[in-house]
Amino acid sequence: MYQGQRIRIVTSNPISWHELTLRLFAAVSKEGKELDPMSVLKAMDTVLSRIAGQMGSRSLIARAVTVAHAGSPWRGSERITPEGVMEHLEKRLSAISSEERIAGEVAVVSSLLGLLHTFIGEQLTLQLIQDAWPHLDPEQLVVRKGPHHEQKNNGPYQ
Repeated sequence: MYQGQRIRIVTSNPISWHELTLRLFAAVSKEGKELDPMSVLKAMDTVLSRIAGQMGSRSLIARAVTVAHAGSPWRGSERITPEGVMEHLEKRLSAISSEERIAGEVAVVSSLLGLLHTFIGEQLTLQLIQDAWPHLDPEQLVVRKGPHHEQKNNGPYQ
């Protein structure tokens, strides 16, 4: 439906990466199946692996985990390596409640998007999201910070 449509930036107000992540989770969960909290991160890993290789993608994800959960008790004290980051997350997230699990992945994906924004810019970061979910309406995902952009209810992923 939305395949081929590209996200266009029409304002200079910065994107709220956390809010975009919440909307992304809500949109993916509306696809008619129960959301596996790791599915959003796995989709981003797939897209990133195409351009940065698997080690490049996993290195960014490992850094996002470190940034997102520096003080989180479930993160664990072991060093997170790019080779084992997905297994580490699966293991740690499976040991906590469903609500905490979703909050954990939202934090990691938000951090990942923020890191991507820093490294490749807003437009390319949004393009990667569009590449991962070409059927989603990009206009419903983009959320801007600022007084002229109202915040909408995102259902259970607030």
